[in-house]
Amino acid sequence: MWTSLLLAASLALHPNSISSSSITPTEAGFDVALRFQALSLVEVVDVDRERDGRLTPAELAEQEAAVLAYLGQHYRLFVDGDEPRPLDFVPGDLALGFDSHGLDLGSQWVEAVLGFALADGASGDLLVECDLFLETSPDHRDFARFVGPPTVDWLFSAAAPSLVLPGAILGGTTGPPTLDSHPGQVQGAGLGDWARMGLEHILTGYDHLLFVLGLVLAAGSLRSLAITVTAFTLAHSVTLGLAALGHVPAGGLWVELGIALSIVVVGARNLIQGVPRPATGEALGFGLLHGLGFAGLLAGALGEHEGGRLLPLLGFNLGIEAGQLLVALPLGWILFRWTGRAPRPSPDPGFDAPVGDSALTRGLSCVVLVAGLGWVVLRSIQAFG
Repeated sequence: MWTSLLLAASLALHPNSISSSSITPTEAGFDVALRFQALSLVEVVDVDRERDGRLTPAELAEQEAAVLAYLGQHYRLFVDGDEPRPLDFVPGDLALGFDSHGLDLGSQWVEAVLGFALADGASGDLLVECDLFLETSPDHRDFARFVGPPTVDWLFSAAAPSLVLPGAILGGTTGPPTLDSHPGQVQGAGLGDWARMGLEHILTGYDHLLFVLGLVLAAGSLRSLAITVTAFTLAHSVTLGLAALGHVPAGGLWVELGIALSIVVVGARNLIQGVPRPATGEALGFGLLHGLGFAGLLAGALGEHEGGRLLPLLGFNLGIEAGQLLVALPLGWILFRWTGRAPRPSPDPGFDAPVGDSALTRGLSCVVLVAGLGWVVLRSIQAFG
């Protein structure tokens, strides 16, 4: 029952639908490597046959033909001209991401390789069309890369579903595109796109938000809240950066389980020790773990793309911080001003004095604790069952 409820909630709240693709010229045509969210896939193809909120390699293998057919229909390559001619689609490999085994649908990734064969003597421009998952996620974005030289980055979306690469097909063989004839057409994701992805990720990352709520409840003043949130920011920025740059693994089942345990710890300490209490140590220690969780989505968007990771990292992290502040500061202000925990004036101008515990803070800490325990149970089942 719990897994069904979790699946239903995930399907109803899926604004951050993304994928990544990499187009590589070959002697016979082009190969396209795709990496996309399992949650996006189950919305268009009936893959989760056990209805347990996660995919297995066996389930994916059973529906391999249907999945590859869908991908071939929604990611297409053409020889561009007055009448674009489609390249012959050659179904390739399909697999569950190596870092996705045992996770729930919201954290799983699927990888596929598609082949597109050129007819003998074909030449001209390459037209790429991508409308993956738009029928169920109109805001879906695909972070695409053409492996040159030159390397070309592009963001596919409902507003920009196609891309023309001039001169990418030369006399039946592949060659580098000449982009000068289409100035301004080729553009990758900008800082705002990555920031938006980070913002959406934190605002729908309910486990991360509950941990932040626990930190808010522990704070006795806006000053102490600012210090704690800053510590959390610094910690998760470190591991997010290391994971995005490939120095440590991103995400994974044990990270998700650890994040659930961090929620339990902050909720339990609020109840046992009472509030206000120091929580900077928890923010720093568990922030490192949450950063690895944040990195899972960013790594999925980057896919196999090499280089150019600093801009995505900066934008994604800025979006996470913006979303975190949008939640923590207003919530803290409401708790401090509208409840029995309203701060008393402080002799030190600009700061609020610590405040005491209340029935509301204990009740909310109970919510944090119970929700964390629920995630621990579900993720333990996934890990050991």
